[in-house]
Amino acid sequence: MLITKVRPGPYMSAWMLVWAAVSACTALVKNYVGLLVCRFFLGITEAPFYPGATYMLSIFYTRKEVATRIALLYCAQILATGLSGLIAAGVFQMDGVRGLSGWRWLFLIEGVVTAGVAIIGFFMLPNTPLTTWWLTDREKELAHSRMERDKISDADENDASAWQGLKQAASDKRTWLFCLMQNFHLSACSFNSFFPTVVKTLGFNTTITLVLTCPPFIFAGAAGILVGWSSGRFHERTWHITGGLAISIVGFVLAAATLNTPARYIACFIFAMGAYSVNSVIIGWASSTLCQTKEKKAVVLAMTNVGGQIGYIYGAYLWPSSDSPRYGIGFGASAGFALLSIVCAWIIRFMLVKENRKIRASNTEHVNLYGY
Repeated sequence: MLITKVRPGPYMSAWMLVWAAVSACTALVKNYVGLLVCRFFLGITEAPFYPGATYMLSIFYTRKEVATRIALLYCAQILATGLSGLIAAGVFQMDGVRGLSGWRWLFLIEGVVTAGVAIIGFFMLPNTPLTTWWLTDREKELAHSRMERDKISDADENDASAWQGLKQAASDKRTWLFCLMQNFHLSACSFNSFFPTVVKTLGFNTTITLVLTCPPFIFAGAAGILVGWSSGRFHERTWHITGGLAISIVGFVLAAATLNTPARYIACFIFAMGAYSVNSVIIGWASSTLCQTKEKKAVVLAMTNVGGQIGYIYGAYLWPSSDSPRYGIGFGASAGFALLSIVCAWIIRFMLVKENRKIRASNTEHVNLYGY
């Protein structure tokens, strides 16, 4: 809600810098309570990042372009998840250096590196197309005018307050469907927090397990970029979401059905690629559909992000150690969530088809229609 009323660049950089400080302070905790407090504030300071980042992308890139850019953003997250095992394995070798445990070094290094990136962000992150200092006047005008031409026909040119944006978003039933779809989608992705645990069922030691968690996420990142590009290129959303999540369902079923080491590791590639391939499509679709005002769009992106993250809360209980090594509960539930996300996509598609018919009926000239 705030990002439309302040300069997005400094706003995002400031939150990143605060997150870096909290991360570095985590290395200093002495007990369980201190760790919980730091984790709480890590969550608070991280929360503005993804809705803020996707909003910034949406004000610079058209509806056909934004999915690919969001895919690149989330590819970084996917690769970070995949590489975290390798990084942790390396940093943990510093255990005892200067009297600090390996996990303390991990939080300290993450905080210092992030702080450096945040400082760069204060100078490099843009605010709006017309005020970006590193663009020429001609480039600023071009960036602004093409976004104006890409607006949906029912866009509202008037500024709204942050609270009006919240009201606009909450009163639109499509907002809740996008939140529900993203919730189901990220519920299906709850395996990512337990991926090393799942890979460990292959029977390798801890170091090899951490190394083996990396390749599936690399392929998942590539799949996300490819699907995001294809969705934008063909201005299509529903079939891309359906195809990606259908592939993930195949992977979940295969992983639950066998304990054969090669087959299960292949299944890890399949469900990771399928599940992660559609994230940018869903967020990009929400951004380009519910963009009647910039305030509404910002709130929708935040609500969709929060709705999705809720899935990780109860998703943590779907992978009990008692269900090892098959983890039928987790894989079965993930397949079900993926299917429900597909259902939401098709409901939204039918709603947008009806909306487009109304727009065509009320306009004789060429207008921009909803993509689905």
